[in-house]
Amino acid sequence: MRRPRGSFLGAAGPSPIPDFAPERPAAWTASKGTAVQRGLTLGLLLIGLGFMGAWTWEQVDTRLYQRSAGSRLAAMQARAASTATAERGSARKGTPGARSPIRAGDPIGRIDIGRVGLSAIIAEGDDPRTLRRAVGHVPSTPLPGDDGNVVLAGHRDTFFRALRTVEKGDHIRVTTPDEQVVYEITSIEIVGPEETDVMWPTKERSLTLITCYPFHYIGPAPDRYVVRARQVD
Repeated sequence: MRRPRGSFLGAAGPSPIPDFAPERPAAWTASKGTAVQRGLTLGLLLIGLGFMGAWTWEQVDTRLYQRSAGSRLAAMQARAASTATAERGSARKGTPGARSPIRAGDPIGRIDIGRVGLSAIIAEGDDPRTLRRAVGHVPSTPLPGDDGNVVLAGHRDTFFRALRTVEKGDHIRVTTPDEQVVYEITSIEIVGPEETDVMWPTKERSLTLITCYPFHYIGPAPDRYVVRARQVD
């Protein structure tokens, strides 16, 4: 049986099936884009707050350590002075006592360079946590006041930032529980990180300060800024 002309199939065959999917209004698309933007903004905000919180905690932790370590250092100085007074007043000459074991993070002194405004606690160790809280004493080197080359390290953007303005002839005062030692800066140089000879022992009593360089470099700095000094008293 032939279908009549004008049937819904038409002469040329079936017509395409129309798209019955409802058209999304432009406002819906815009709201979807806005939701994505809000999500990205919230994510970036949370990341920023996380970084800010970590930075704030580091600053607070550093200040608390400097304060508590300063109190510990003052207490050690008082004990040392009391012991020295007792030994001087004793009729029997006593033998010098051995130093107590020093652990990583223990305060061992204070460094001051008055002309550039540097004043900070020196702590034992050169690990990241110690260097974040204080100027670090490299454990393989002598303690301040002892014979040889005392090596101290610090971050260029915190405690040792002031080193960028030191000059030859400036005095560095290091206060320990037992004494106060003064060094005079003799040289300032920039070396590569592989040049470890700056930490080698010396015959005279000396002090070497090391930090990263350049001071305003973003990321891990490629060089080292080295300040050398000799003990003058």
